[in-house]
Amino acid sequence: MWLAGAAALLAVQPAGAHHSFATHYLMDRSVEITGVVTEASLRNPHSFFTLEVATDDGVVEWEVEAHAVPLLRRIGIDRETIQPGDTITVVGPSPRGARRVTFGAHITLADGRQFSLLGGGLAANLTRYSAESVDALADGSILQRMSGRWGVITPPGTQVIGETPLPLNEAGRAARAGYDPLDTPAMNCVPPNVPSVLYAPYVFEVRIDGPQPVLFHEYEGLARPLSLTEEPADTPPGLGRRIATVEGDALVVESVGFSGHPAGLASDWDRIGRGRNVPGSAQKRLVERYTVSDDRTTLVLDYTLEDPVYLSEPFTARVEWNRLRDDAPIYDFDCDADIATRSTLNAVPL
Repeated sequence: MWLAGAAALLAVQPAGAHHSFATHYLMDRSVEITGVVTEASLRNPHSFFTLEVATDDGVVEWEVEAHAVPLLRRIGIDRETIQPGDTITVVGPSPRGARRVTFGAHITLADGRQFSLLGGGLAANLTRYSAESVDALADGSILQRMSGRWGVITPPGTQVIGETPLPLNEAGRAARAGYDPLDTPAMNCVPPNVPSVLYAPYVFEVRIDGPQPVLFHEYEGLARPLSLTEEPADTPPGLGRRIATVEGDALVVESVGFSGHPAGLASDWDRIGRGRNVPGSAQKRLVERYTVSDDRTTLVLDYTLEDPVYLSEPFTARVEWNRLRDDAPIYDFDCDADIATRSTLNAVPL
């Protein structure tokens, strides 16, 4: 059944990472279906359920897309929750194309259990682990105050198609206009670059217990070691050479030496890509300035992004995270190339 209502369910969407909702779905329309599960595949970067749905014209097959395993696990869905033979009801956005596919924004099981996978439901995958007390971290260096697990604070309106806030030059505008949602690095399990990965609704952990501090992103398992000396850290490949310095109450990370990347400045799913990838060149430079709030519960990043190949001037933005408890779970993220391609091919060029 196609619904003109249910707009409130879909109106406020945080980014889910991997691909833009806007190229796959009509976020101002929704569909409600009830059917029998014939396939339940919990994978990364997306999960899928296939339903047989009875209609007046007979039984038809619907594909229901859902989040990656870490997000589903923290919401309360594991491989035992939804299985073939179960009857479930799904409310989600209408497909942009002709295929019967939706995203499971709200899923109701036969036993009455309900799961919200978008809006506040997705945000809850992190906020339910918010730290209640951080007294032990009242003193210490900026790295000590930063250490621990964090959940990104995502403002509304991220899953929209619109103009990017990036100050693109002629080459940048042309590159963004040429974006093809059916041919993206994500469909081949190429991880997002920075700053995109900073916006992902996954656990972000600052680790200081090794020989070098590490900025760890649960999404794709990206780990960015930081050098506090004049010799930059340069792993993993493609994410630049990094040197970190302490400036008063701030940690400043400067990264240069990036590889060219089809989504090096912005991804179609993040809040600055707004429906289209923006490439980055080997001339990209990123400066991240991290501070921690006085009550130690908020991590604040102010970053400056430069790339003379695609940008007419430097771009600045802010990202914030809430502190999470130390027991907030972190899950492995092994990207399944078949699933990544399956998800991407549901897109419709705009």
